[in-house]
Amino acid sequence: MSAPLHRALLIAASLLIPATLSQAAVILESELTDARSSIAGASYEGIIRLRNTGTEQSEVKLYQTDYGFEADGSNTYGPPGKVARSNANWIQLDRNQLSLPPNGVLTVNYRVRVPSGNVSGTYWSMIMVEPIPKASAESSEPLPERTTRVSQVVRYGLQVVTEIGNPGSSELAFSNARLLERDGQRLFAVDAENTGQRWIRAQYWLEL
Repeated sequence: MSAPLHRALLIAASLLIPATLSQAAVILESELTDARSSIAGASYEGIIRLRNTGTEQSEVKLYQTDYGFEADGSNTYGPPGKVARSNANWIQLDRNQLSLPPNGVLTVNYRVRVPSGNVSGTYWSMIMVEPIPKASAESSEPLPERTTRVSQVVRYGLQVVTEIGNPGSSELAFSNARLLERDGQRLFAVDAENTGQRWIRAQYWLEL
């Protein structure tokens, strides 16, 4: 993303990831977005709550990514700390892998340390929570010899958003206005870009 909060119109839709999926024994009981206000040089803590709904021991790994999104609906989850307004390097997890007993609940703590200096506006990144299949090389349980398995892995993403102080503007710019035809209907579409430094929770309407 070349501009801060580029194509912010689509951020709400991209966060609608189901918190429970029938294929997964481990579910994320925490909210999918942790948005906090802070100041330069301060720190705060958050909690990730995990539940094993299965009848077997389950292993889980946690790792960080950046989070990018565009007006065409595409999302990117790149290496942490590369996006201009990433806060991934501010976040420290108290552990990166854990084992959940059947019907058990465990929490993972994380701390966000806001750097001192000239920081303002909104910063964000993702903490990914991913079950480790027993067939995976990452699993602590070895497979029997000459065994091949194919597993489906479902991961959850917690977006950590940090808003720094009062400075920082939110400015919307509209571009690429167009008429589309879909299912026999004409639709008006436009790309919305936040060219400022602070994220926007906006409402949109069209007057004719």
